[in-house]
Amino acid sequence: KLVVENVEVLTQMRTSFDKPDQMAALFKRLSSVDSVLKRMTIIGVILSFRSLAQEALRDVLSYHIPFLVSSIEDFKDHIPRETDMKV
Repeated sequence: KLVVENVEVLTQMRTSFDKPDQMAALFKRLSSVDSVLKRMTIIGVILSFRSLAQEALRDVLSYHIPFLVSSIEDFKDHIPRETDMKV
């Protein structure tokens, strides 16, 4: 919805990103900037929480089952990067 409202301005901004004066004028024409900033902040908080939760899980698993975690990490280190596998 936000992109649809600002499609013309965003297109112009994409083509003139190397012109600071024109970018400032185009930025003023954007609508719902506060909404975009709020959404970006929420997304950042969610990604930060996800990273923190994954780190905590890794720490707990390493403490309780270190052999299994080290085996999984070793397996992950030895598979080719091109292989599409989530570990």
